[in-house]
Amino acid sequence: MKKIRSYHALIKKIRQNLKRKKDLKLTPYGKVKEKNKTYILYKIQSKKIRKQDKVLLITTGFHGEESAGPLTIRDQLKEIVDDANQVKVKILIYPCINPS
Repeated sequence: MKKIRSYHALIKKIRQNLKRKKDLKLTPYGKVKEKNKTYILYKIQSKKIRKQDKVLLITTGFHGEESAGPLTIRDQLKEIVDDANQVKVKILIYPCINPS
């Protein structure tokens, strides 16, 4: 896995990967400000989640120095989504909770 150069590069790559997945969307859900930098926080989710749907929730990137989770989402998103679709589960992914 390649090293994450920046939070913005991570989100850019995830956005590129999502162009091939029409059933998913990347949406902002909040923002944090740290050391005069503002980071917009994003989530990846199935476009149509109904109350009765089963949902797989994945959160990564709690600690800024632990990059394995965000890198896995970046590099394995297709496989995660394909597996969830196969068992008819919707997804909700927070790829990086702590972008700093």
